[in-house]
Amino acid sequence: MDSRTMSLASFDGGDPDLYLAVVFIEQREPGQGFPPLSPDEVVLAEYPLPAARPPWLPPR
Repeated sequence: MDSRTMSLASFDGGDPDLYLAVVFIEQREPGQGFPPLSPDEVVLAEYPLPAARPPWLPPR
């Protein structure tokens, strides 16, 4: 299993009532862009998918 680390340091000192929703999005078609972000959304991290698709993920 692959793991990644994301830093939440940019939220330090921010609104303590802030609600975070962590979402993982995969492109449906390689090379196709993602929809634009809403004003209240931010990308914390991006990383490439492994060359071999793990068996627990649904087919593309």
